[in-house]
This record gives sequence, C-alpha cells and structure tokens, in this order.
Amino acid sequence: MFSMAAVQMFIWIETAGSTSLREVQFATVHKLAGLTFKGCTSLMRIKILSGVKSIGESCFNGCTSLTDISFHNSVTQFGKDVFKGCTLLSYIKIPSSVSVL
Repeated sequence: MFSMAAVQMFIWIETAGSTSLREVQFATVHKLAGLTFKGCTSLMRIKILSGVKSIGESCFNGCTSLTDISFHNSVTQFGKDVFKGCTLLSYIKIPSSVSVL
C-alpha cells in the first residue's frame, strides 16, 4: 500500500513535462502537489471530481494545450501561478467553495 505522499510523487515523476499526456481526471486524490503537471504541453482536458481539496503552486504551469478544465466544489484552495502559461485556456470557473487563491 502506498502512502498519499508516495502516490503524489509517482504522479509528479510520471507526468511533469510530459508531451503525450492529453487528459486527466481525479477523484480520490485529496491534493494535487505543486508542479505536478508543469510543462505537460499536450494536456488538453482536466476534470477534477469530488475529493480534491487543494491544487498546489504551478500545478498546471506551462500546459500550453489546456483548453478545458472543470472543478468540483470540494476544491477549497489554489496555489500561486496554477495556470501560468496556459495560453489556450480562455475561461476558468472557480467554484464558490474556494477560499484561498
């Protein structure tokens, strides 16, 4: 059995800077660590379902193909520069549950 920290590290190692990852959907992870998807230039869609509470600093920084992202109301905080460099992302609906930006 992996700890949450180990799972987050595995996700980061396997995804950061990926040029082939296109779509992501989360439900059972409670926190997306900072830099997790930084530089994933082919990532186009992200769906964050219930359970995810926190999205870390620069999590999606440099995801230049990202056009569609949706969040569940379980998200309560976003880190700094989460969407920096997401040049195709034209609209983000922040859930009313978010208290830290």
